[in-house]
Amino acid sequence: MFNIRSLSVAAGLAASLITLPALEVSAAPKPSAPPAACASGSVSAFGLGSFTSCNGSNSGNDVGAQGGLTNLLETGIFGGITSGWSLLEKVDLSGNAGTGSNLSLNQTSEGVGSWKVASAIKSSFVLSLKTSTSWSAYYFDNSAGNAITEGLWNTLGVSLAGSGNNGKGLSHATIYVAPEPEKPVEVPEPGLMMALGLTTLSGLGLLKRKQA
Repeated sequence: MFNIRSLSVAAGLAASLITLPALEVSAAPKPSAPPAACASGSVSAFGLGSFTSCNGSNSGNDVGAQGGLTNLLETGIFGGITSGWSLLEKVDLSGNAGTGSNLSLNQTSEGVGSWKVASAIKSSFVLSLKTSTSWSAYYFDNSAGNAITEGLWNTLGVSLAGSGNNGKGLSHATIYVAPEPEKPVEVPEPGLMMALGLTTLSGLGLLKRKQA
């Protein structure tokens, strides 16, 4: 025998299912690239090779009112140099190139390129690379005083693109230079000093004979 009460309950359940709001299905979030470590970058100077040490990556800006690079340099983190750092130049990239009065940049592909200075750097220096969101500073020990004019860079140690395999495009680069190393004082050879002393004594002896 057909149960009218069961039919009513079933109809009620069906109606409630029809009025349920549709469940929203959202796509899984895309995995973000891991943070970059400055040592992962390939940054070099012809005549010195790869960087001596580095710091980063750091969020925000490296130079300007909110920049953190100047304070970082004054801590002595690079070569123990706490004072005397001077800004050589900061150059923004426009397209794939950037040219200042001394520093020029070239980006051959996204996050990869070269740098060059018109006047040779003859002291230790720091090259800071900045992408849209992060920056890393690379220190080159040039205590030997070599004349450095150019090198290569990439941003793998600054900020990674979504895949995590490539660096992001460069926004700008900055170079700070340390004071030039003092030239060593030349000390005369012992033999030369002795010869000069004997010559002086001989001259004094001749002078005394003439006076006598």
